[in-house]
Amino acid sequence: MKKFLHWLKQFLEIVLEIIGSFRVSVPKEKPAAPKAPETALEKFIDTYTGKAVDWDGHFGAQCVDLVRQYWHEVEKIPQPEPTGTNGAIAFFKHHNYRPVQRGHLNLEVYYPGSGMIPPPGAVIVFGAVSTNRFGHIGICVDADAKGINLFEQNGTANSRAKAEGREQKGAFIGRWKYDRVLGWLVKR
Repeated sequence: MKKFLHWLKQFLEIVLEIIGSFRVSVPKEKPAAPKAPETALEKFIDTYTGKAVDWDGHFGAQCVDLVRQYWHEVEKIPQPEPTGTNGAIAFFKHHNYRPVQRGHLNLEVYYPGSGMIPPPGAVIVFGAVSTNRFGHIGICVDADAKGINLFEQNGTANSRAKAEGREQKGAFIGRWKYDRVLGWLVKR
């Protein structure tokens, strides 16, 4: 028994010596991956969310005003004075043959049903409805086959709209289906 205890003691000393010679290294926590730089569209959204944008100083903050601010500030597309553009629909229907828009905006047009999904930054134009003959326009944040997340504002700053709870509260991100989309415009 003494021999066994002696042998066990030597064995344990050797094992402890071996274990002690190992350096236990705990891996350091990996630094977080660098955050992707904020895109110009994201900066624009951060800047104008909740703010009413009135680009031309006429008729209050309309959906067209937010798009003009975006084209000017982010896409660097010069914005002419309003010259007969009668609402959001006109930006889509007349962009190719009105000299002011054709020359200044330089946009490519896409249609629903083309198999394409609007890219972030595309300007989406919606058709008229019985309560809004001018249509609607906004900026695509992202989109999928079912719909579009749109940075938009509504020009409902009149007393009736306020009474109905639809007053202008500044730009926001809303979700839209494709059912009223006339098409979208992308800078060439």
